[in-house]
Amino acid sequence: MRNLNVETVKFAGASPVKFEFQREDRNKLTDMLLFFRIQDLQFNAVPFTSSIITATLTGTMKDGSAITGTDSVRVVVNGESD
Repeated sequence: MRNLNVETVKFAGASPVKFEFQREDRNKLTDMLLFFRIQDLQFNAVPFTSSIITATLTGTMKDGSAITGTDSVRVVVNGESD
């Protein structure tokens, strides 16, 4: 992921405010962690309720090729759980 152009990344419409490389698991590969401000995320969720929504991450590699990924995101309000 060191070939990712971080300046082009968007997650639910938000740009990352920080990124770092870490080994987060035992697969011996270095992972890129991206950090986003919650208030910058543009989710189509009902305000003040917990829900599961779909969010997309997009970006461009340094060679110009596009990346995209979509998955479900669980929104939890005030520590509430389903």
